[in-house]
Amino acid sequence: MKTFDNVAKLKLATLTTGQFVETGGYYTKGGGGAAKYLIVAPQAADGYGDHVLANGNVAVLQVDGKIRPKQWGSQTEQLGALTGFDNSPVFQAIIDYLLSNGGGSIDLGAGAYYFSSNVNIPSVDSGGLGQNGVSFIGSGRKATELFTDQDIDLFTHLDRFVVRDLSVVQRSASANKWKGVAFRSNGQCRFCIFENVEIWWFKFGNLQRFSLWNSYRDIYYIDNVCGIKLARSDDMENQTNPSPAGVWNTSDGWFHNQNTLTISYLMVAKNLAEVWAK
Repeated sequence: MKTFDNVAKLKLATLTTGQFVETGGYYTKGGGGAAKYLIVAPQAADGYGDHVLANGNVAVLQVDGKIRPKQWGSQTEQLGALTGFDNSPVFQAIIDYLLSNGGGSIDLGAGAYYFSSNVNIPSVDSGGLGQNGVSFIGSGRKATELFTDQDIDLFTHLDRFVVRDLSVVQRSASANKWKGVAFRSNGQCRFCIFENVEIWWFKFGNLQRFSLWNSYRDIYYIDNVCGIKLARSDDMENQTNPSPAGVWNTSDGWFHNQNTLTISYLMVAKNLAEVWAK
């Protein structure tokens, strides 16, 4: 099987359809992101997982069951870095791929991923409650970090979003400490799981308005303005939690179901936790 040092050299090649080729890394050989590709006839390519070659054919990344961000062009920094390579468009491309293929997991591994803009995780709609979603799986709260220095909603999501074994950080050295939201949902939010996660220095850690059958286990909200808020109006960040236009369990109202919302070992240090549920 033909092997290229990196994706840049692969894209310069003239290859025929049906070939399988490999790369030794995404940016540099041995630098991470080594992958296998199938060459197909010209088609749309996202430029992250799939790449247009010199003759117009397309190298399609072969996914073996796990999404490894470095195969898509992601880069990590040392833990505690103040800024870095912007992974926002890479992760959005990965999520778009997963949602078009029924969902799946992103195996983050160790390292710090910097984001300068929002990443949106919509629902997978397969017509029932058995659909899959998107999972972010880290290597531990002290090993994997997703961080920003911007006043943004870092991750917006709906149903079946799973986050495990990582930290999410608003970099404390930036002017935007205590600003932004780590995880926001202002739509139907069911079957989401947050487990073994630390959230640092945001205005809100988790901010949701319509929640059902979600789980929060072993969550550490540390020095945020408000760790978790289950809001009841579209004015979600208002600390008085004003009444909505509609009533509980209506589209212009709010919905939180305490009978199916699981919160266990939720540590709130130096910030508020606001839970409004009927």
